[in-house]
Amino acid sequence: MAFLLGVVVLILLLWGASSFSKADPKQAARLARGAGGVAALIFAGFLLFRGEIGVALAVGTFGLGLLGWVSAWPIRGLFAPQSDGWQRTRKVTRERGAGRGRRPAAK
Repeated sequence: MAFLLGVVVLILLLWGASSFSKADPKQAARLARGAGGVAALIFAGFLLFRGEIGVALAVGTFGLGLLGWVSAWPIRGLFAPQSDGWQRTRKVTRERGAGRGRRPAAK
């Protein structure tokens, strides 16, 4: 009986490895992120029932972030380039006289 169970497990592992190697990477990443989000939410529910409310909130928020329901990083523009940064640079450059055939004034 143990031999048959081992053969079935081996066949399932080989089938899973074959499917994984043929999968589209974008689709596999999306599936893995969704599965991780669901697993994190289940673990957060388990922690909540055990009384670990603080840890459960953190893990639950992480799980919701993986699923795309909550922003995983609350301050989105902290490290992202500002949308008006290029405009500000152009304005400063124009005020100094560059872009009109003149060199910017040295400070």
